[in-house]
Amino acid sequence: MQKLTKSLSEHLPPVKLFLDDLEQIVEILQEVSKKVKISTNDYAFEDLKELVNKKYESINKLHISISDPYVSLDLESYGISLYIEKDEPISRGLFEKIKQILIQRKRPFGWLLTNWYLAGIFAGISIPLLIIGIEKNISSFIILGIIPFGCIAAIWTVYGLRNQSKSNSIIIPKYKNEAPSFIKRNSDKIILIIFSALAGGIITFLVEKWIVPYLR
Repeated sequence: MQKLTKSLSEHLPPVKLFLDDLEQIVEILQEVSKKVKISTNDYAFEDLKELVNKKYESINKLHISISDPYVSLDLESYGISLYIEKDEPISRGLFEKIKQILIQRKRPFGWLLTNWYLAGIFAGISIPLLIIGIEKNISSFIILGIIPFGCIAAIWTVYGLRNQSKSNSIIIPKYKNEAPSFIKRNSDKIILIIFSALAGGIITFLVEKWIVPYLR
């Protein structure tokens, strides 16, 4: 009788990785195999230096693996797949070390930004408040009804800026302390958002001041 060796895989939530994290992952794999395969959709690389030399601004799909023992990490736009062919002590050790890095780098509030139920909850709060506010001419209800819609707009604006290609996982092939901040990368769009918010506030004020009284 022989005990069969099983494989092990796990799907993890989206992450944001920098070059520092990729180096750690490659170093972990190199503990048992010097030949680490690295590839994107378009290219296969000998090492991380070649990847950096491509000067990608960001990457949404990356494959990293070794052959003996077989361990693979697939970073996709929608999440991550970590796999070992044989659930044995050496492979399992690599698996857990890499998993720990990925858990530490999962995108904050990702569940909130991608949860469609959130929009339904806010809409369920906003619509009744707006209806009552307009019918009874209660300005506080109207304002409270508008706020949840503003929250939805803000959340999905941030989601759109952070995930311009409808992707959740993102890899920045630069060291974390060298990568431009979120605000710097999106300064033009943030200015537009602020301008839009101000315009929305003015429109809301005009609606409440001049239009709502005629709906009584």
